[in-house]
Amino acid sequence: MTGKKAICKKKIVYVLFILSVTLMLTGCGHVKSVKQLVKMAKRAHGACEVVSKEESEECTRVILRDKLQGFEYTMTSSMYDIVIDGSSFGSLPDTYDSFKISLQQYVVNSTKPELDRICEQYGATYEYMNADDVILKFTLDHKKSDSNAALIVEEASAALQEYNEKHRMDGMEVYVEHDEDWLADRLEHEDMINGFEHDYVLSSSGSAVARHMGSAVLPDCVFRNLEAERDAYFLEMALMTDRRSQFVRKEKKTLKDLGLIVEDVGAEYGRPEPKDGNYEVTVYYFTAAGQEYYILDVQNSDGSGWYTNYVDEYAENKERMLNILKYL
Repeated sequence: MTGKKAICKKKIVYVLFILSVTLMLTGCGHVKSVKQLVKMAKRAHGACEVVSKEESEECTRVILRDKLQGFEYTMTSSMYDIVIDGSSFGSLPDTYDSFKISLQQYVVNSTKPELDRICEQYGATYEYMNADDVILKFTLDHKKSDSNAALIVEEASAALQEYNEKHRMDGMEVYVEHDEDWLADRLEHEDMINGFEHDYVLSSSGSAVARHMGSAVLPDCVFRNLEAERDAYFLEMALMTDRRSQFVRKEKKTLKDLGLIVEDVGAEYGRPEPKDGNYEVTVYYFTAAGQEYYILDVQNSDGSGWYTNYVDEYAENKERMLNILKYL
């Protein structure tokens, strides 16, 4: 009898929990008012003025004009329904802010004459990317010299930088790539084009299939080639592994030099599979908390990420820390 009562009690608690969560989801949040949206906009982006506004129980929409540079952007507040397996669990608030995209569009439109001149002079076309961090993609005509890539990116990013008021465009990227004719001439199988199109940044540096040629990131308007981009990328990977990581050096080594065998690693997409211990890799060395570790430019054997000895070297310390935390 005691067991049945316990089970019944658990069921009641479970039902009450589901009801409370449902009520919480239904009741929490609301559509923001015009005043609230304007306050959010000023706090996030600086001074602005209201151009127009619409307000109802379902949605509030306000169009604002940025006082610093004069372009308009939209702030919207609404509710979206939570539906799981056909069952409704109430709704939650959602706020849309078009500031970053609107700023990008304003700057690209303002610099169009200069961008057109760059394209005509160096043999390229450009496309506004409408993305969070990438603002412009240039495509270089395959008949033009690869040396034009640096000139295109540096001059275009310098034109954009003139509109980078209060560093509001910092981190936005301009990059250049080869056109499809250049790539098609170098690939054995035409169906590989789409595959490499989505892998251009991490294509093997200097390989014939690297469509992506380089980039610049505001406010720094200096061209970064593939090697520089890869260095920056693996530093980012190191910081994701351990935020204390600092770059030390990079070297070319073979798997045999590192005491690895071919079964330990998997090839990066666009590179040949490792055949033996003489397979060459780039070793990026970093330090964290006084200890040195490395990340290789090849994948783990299961393809789950870049090969690193970080986990092996710190597993014991991590386990010790977890044991300590149990008693805190």
